[in-house]
Amino acid sequence: MKKNMIALAVTAAFALPVFAQTSITLYGVIDEGINYTSNAGDKSAYQLESGYAQGSRWGLKGSEDLGSGLKAIFDLENGFDASTGAFGQGGRMFGRQAFVGLTAANYGTVTLGRQYDSVVDYLAQATANGNWGGYLLSHPYDNDNTDNSFRVNNTIKYASPDFAGLQFGGTYSFSNDTNFANNRQYSLGGQYTSGGLLVTGAYLQADNPGLTTSGSIATDDANFISERLRIFGGGVNYTVDTLAHFRREEPDGELFFLMGADMLHDLPHWRQPAKVCEWATLVVVCRPPVAELDFESLTRIASVEQIDRIRRHQVEMPQVDISSTEIRRRVAEGLSIRYQTPRAVEKYIETHGLYRP
Repeated sequence: MKKNMIALAVTAAFALPVFAQTSITLYGVIDEGINYTSNAGDKSAYQLESGYAQGSRWGLKGSEDLGSGLKAIFDLENGFDASTGAFGQGGRMFGRQAFVGLTAANYGTVTLGRQYDSVVDYLAQATANGNWGGYLLSHPYDNDNTDNSFRVNNTIKYASPDFAGLQFGGTYSFSNDTNFANNRQYSLGGQYTSGGLLVTGAYLQADNPGLTTSGSIATDDANFISERLRIFGGGVNYTVDTLAHFRREEPDGELFFLMGADMLHDLPHWRQPAKVCEWATLVVVCRPPVAELDFESLTRIASVEQIDRIRRHQVEMPQVDISSTEIRRRVAEGLSIRYQTPRAVEKYIETHGLYRP
C-alpha cells in the first residue's frame, strides 16, 4: 500500500501574563492534509486527514513562583480531529496531557497526572517519526510508542535538571486496581548532549496494558493489548545528520547554523565537520569578553572560502544572561521565554513540545 501526503500546519502560541510572578501560555497546532492511498482493497482513495505530521492540539500551561526557587506548574493539552472537530485520544477533553507539579532549578521537576513516558521524552527524538516524520514513518501500530500513540495515566514523573548536558528521568503509573500490578507502567530514560552530538536511551515496561479502563494505559488509548509490553532502545544523532535531512528537504535552500564562539574550537572533533562547513553557513555568536577566534584550527576541515564566510558571519552581542541551557530549563519549568529568543523560535518550541517534561 502506497501513501502520499500533502499537509498544511497552522500554529499559534502566545503568552497571557496574569501578574509579575505568574504566567499562563495558550498554545496549539492544527495539522490538516489530503491523503491519497493508491491501493486500499484494490481501489484508490482520497481522504482529508488530520494529524498525520503532527497531532492537532491546543493547550494551556502555566507556572507560579512559590519562592526560594520553587515553582508550581501545570499543563492541560487537548487533542482533536480538525476534519470532524471530535476529541482525540479516546474522546478525552485533555487527552494529550493533564498534569500539575513542582519544579526547582537545582533539583528538577516532579509532576502528577496524564503524561508522556520516558520513551517519548528521551528516545523518540532520535527517531525519524518521533522527530519530524510523524505517523507515516512509524513502526506498525507504533509498537514502540515513539510516535506517542498512547499516554500514561495516574503517573508520577521526575525530570532532572541539566547537568552539563546530561539529563535523566522516569515515570511510574499506578494501576488504580486492587491487583496492584494490573495495568501499571514504569519507564526510565536519559540523554547527553555535547556540541553536535545527542546520545539518548530509554526503557519502558507495562503489565497488562489496555486491559482496564482506569489503569496506566487505558483500553481506549492502547495501540494494542497484551500481557506485557517492554520497549527499550537507544539512539545517537549528530548535527551533520540533521543538516543532511534539511538539505534533502530543501535542496535549493540556504542553511545557517548558529553556534557559540566557545564551541568553534571544538568543531574539528565533531562528526564529519567538513560536511557541516559545506552544508551550512556557520554563524558564530561571540559574547563578552570577546576573545580572538581560532580560525587556524579550521584549516583542515574547511576551505579558505568557507573560513572567510565564517569570519564575515561573526555576531558580537552584549552580555545577556541567556543560554540554550537556560532556555531549555525555563521551558521545562513552564516559564515564559518571551524576548529571550526570536518569536518564530518560541513558536516552534511551543508547537512541537520541545524541552518540556
